[in-house]
Amino acid sequence: MSVLRLDDERIESYLQRSGCEDFSHHNEVLDRLMLDRSGLVEGTDKTSVQLCHECFNALRKNKIPKFALKNDLYRGQLPVHLQDLTWMEEMTCAIYRNTAHVTKIYEKAREGVNPLTCVGNVCAHDLNVVSTASKLPRTPADIKGHLSIVWVGRGVVRRKALKTLFKIRKAKVWAFLCWLRENNELYKHMDYSQDALDQYPEDDVFPGIEDLVIH
Repeated sequence: MSVLRLDDERIESYLQRSGCEDFSHHNEVLDRLMLDRSGLVEGTDKTSVQLCHECFNALRKNKIPKFALKNDLYRGQLPVHLQDLTWMEEMTCAIYRNTAHVTKIYEKAREGVNPLTCVGNVCAHDLNVVSTASKLPRTPADIKGHLSIVWVGRGVVRRKALKTLFKIRKAKVWAFLCWLRENNELYKHMDYSQDALDQYPEDDVFPGIEDLVIH
């Protein structure tokens, strides 16, 4: 298990700044090991570590498992005030963009169930980066070119349903960008645009999202 010990200065610096205790397991044997706490089972007199066969076999050979946090997979934790970010808010702050997001919404008429259900799947392919931001946040016009919504149902999809899926809050976007500048090397010298930020609402559906719905 020693191969999982934290020895990355950047991560240690982040943990100190943020006060995060992700690798403080309150166990002298496990402390500073890069273990996900969801895999730890704490008892009254001992703590057990749950491992899959692949990870167990790698550790037996004193190798870092492929999907271990130690294998450059640790991303840190967002502060509490940013943990409710929507995916649209994250997208406006992304330096790099992929090709497209397709969202499918259909009616599901069943008593006691929300009649609007979002159904989707994610396909991952090797793609070239098609858009790199020079300023942030991205403008609505920039993002709309990568979005598509398919509505399967009667009539027109309600704006309320769209807000549930495509909500954006200007203050959250700005707070996230400020946090990224302090905690992510890629954002330290990125230009931020107040004009772009002002194109977003205080708390509403993403601007122009209704125009992207395909019936």
